[in-house]
Amino acid sequence: MGGGGYRGDIEGLRAVAVLAVVLFHAGIGSLGGGFLGVDIFFVISGFLITGLVTREMDAGGFSLATFYQRRIARILPALVLMALAVLVAALLLCLPGEMQGLRGSAVATALFLSNLYFWRRDPYFAPPSEVQPLLHTWSLGVEEQFYLVYPILLLAGGRGGARLRIALVAAATGLSLTAAAVLATTAPQAAFYLLPTRLWELGLGGLVAFRLVPIPSNQALRELLCAVAVTLLLRAFLLVSPATGAPFPAAVLPCAAAFTLLALGEASAVGRLLALPPLRALGRLSYAFYLWHWPVLAFWRLARGFDMPPTTKVGLVLTALALAIVSYVAVERPLRRRLRSGRPFRVLAGGAFAALALAALAWGATAGQWRLHSLPAPVLRTLAAEQERIRPPLLADCRPPVGARTVSCLRTTPGRRNILLVGDSHAAHLWTALTERFPETHFLVSLEMNCRPVGREPAKRGDCRNHALDAPPLALAPGIDGVILAARWDPSELPALAGEIRALRAAGREVTLVGPVVEYLPTAPGLLARAQLAGDRRLYDHGRSAPRERLDRDMEPVARAAGARYFSAYRAECPEARPCRLFTRTGRPFHFDYGHYTLDGAREVVAQMPEP
Repeated sequence: MGGGGYRGDIEGLRAVAVLAVVLFHAGIGSLGGGFLGVDIFFVISGFLITGLVTREMDAGGFSLATFYQRRIARILPALVLMALAVLVAALLLCLPGEMQGLRGSAVATALFLSNLYFWRRDPYFAPPSEVQPLLHTWSLGVEEQFYLVYPILLLAGGRGGARLRIALVAAATGLSLTAAAVLATTAPQAAFYLLPTRLWELGLGGLVAFRLVPIPSNQALRELLCAVAVTLLLRAFLLVSPATGAPFPAAVLPCAAAFTLLALGEASAVGRLLALPPLRALGRLSYAFYLWHWPVLAFWRLARGFDMPPTTKVGLVLTALALAIVSYVAVERPLRRRLRSGRPFRVLAGGAFAALALAALAWGATAGQWRLHSLPAPVLRTLAAEQERIRPPLLADCRPPVGARTVSCLRTTPGRRNILLVGDSHAAHLWTALTERFPETHFLVSLEMNCRPVGREPAKRGDCRNHALDAPPLALAPGIDGVILAARWDPSELPALAGEIRALRAAGREVTLVGPVVEYLPTAPGLLARAQLAGDRRLYDHGRSAPRERLDRDMEPVARAAGARYFSAYRAECPEARPCRLFTRTGRPFHFDYGHYTLDGAREVVAQMPEP
């Protein structure tokens, strides 16, 4: 059961998986589904671990201590080296707020809890994932948690023989796949990051190791099935998009392909191709390559911006590969041999100590408002904007479904002009400035974070089905004089937005549509601070999102044709034929993150808005 022996085709499959991931993350080529290489790694891990454990159990020589010793030897040395390098790079390159943002992920990485950390963290105001150097370690968290529970599951079925083991793994795989299918739409963050919804991928590999798949005696049929598997793999890499990144259904095709290649590929033409020496060599480096590629890309984006020419992308990938080779040759391979030959409990104790020491070091290195170079006072004043946030009571109280607190946000005031402000956080950041600019107007507020006020098809809007658009019905209630629509607009929803405006206008309501704000990646204060340090505003200008300017130009004719007044928040900050403004008149940044206004920024933008 679970035949042993080295298989060069598995090393080659690892190479294909890591190449897909790295090229996707670097933006090289058109591998929209390259992130699915991680799912292939999970299937391979399930296959190899199941084969290892069941062979030793059948031989009567399995030991949990020895198993965990091998896992420490395989994973920990290279991970510690990469994490230490990330901390040093952060001390050199990161701004104080970025250091604080790294703290939680660095500690979680050391404790193999990254997946839980990124699952529980609120992504709404978080920095873009592309500049979080340890985001990729979520997959290591899933694997390590699998290694903790899976051998125990196999041991639990040991006395019942092979059939009980197979039944337990098959049941766990089926339950996990069901959970992944359900949570992919109801809780996509959990579905992506948690072991229970990823276990089915590892379980698939385990079922291959049990040799449940009948191997056709006809060689031509085996070759055909392997060719179909490769076709499925290519189809997934080329046609799947990150929007379907939950483990179901996006991962089904690559996992099915990996399942087939593990079961039938060893003696096929595809297997011989995967076992070619260059692919085997890259497969041996795959773990180190995966560890290093993401921090290299993240720190470059953090320091130099998101706009990378093709030569830079290739150079960064080659840099990551060079670091992987050094890491493999100097640390991973020699320490793996040494740790595997040591006493199990001594290695386990040393591994636990190393993980806890790394966590403590990560906390200490990232906890302070400091870096290896001091920052001038003007830069610190710029970075202070990152501490500003939208008023919490507004976000908490004025969100659907309607309750006692929400009613106060939606109550009209007799004798005053009542205007309903509807949208997401890009509406919320205008509220205080609106009330100051138009003190005679009463503003009602209906907000739902990350939900744009368009469309009334609940099945298509997922978590937005309680959005208070339910606002058009509210907007048609007596006493409402006008509506302001503001959100982080999506170009694909312009037709639906025009329909909302026409419905409101048909009911006699005045409508003001606030267009997209200027956006910066990764954050406006961070880019401004780096531009100040370098004395080069181009660092700020290069971080501006060009698609938001195009959307602003596209929205205005749509809004006017539907009968709304259009206010270009974009042009309030970036006037036509003039450079975008760097600071407000008070010397503060316009934004506290990628696009949400500081209070001073909102005041200056709203000062240019016509009375609603």
